[in-house]
Amino acid sequence: MANDRQFYLDVLADNECACGREKPPCRVFCGRCYYALPGDLQVDIQFYKLGKGFEKAYEEAVKHLEEQGIVN
Repeated sequence: MANDRQFYLDVLADNECACGREKPPCRVFCGRCYYALPGDLQVDIQFYKLGKGFEKAYEEAVKHLEEQGIVN
């Protein structure tokens, strides 16, 4: 579980988005990926905290971006 938590902390700290583009640290995605998400996923990714739903929201967002062909 601690390794999982570290993965999500690294996602937030990294300056590279899941798509490979640059993103600001403490943001989950670059602007292109964020705005490609449906509104409910945008809200979830912004407001859920680590350990309180963020992980699920992140996984759902990445899955959506994969389905759209934005993330490999």
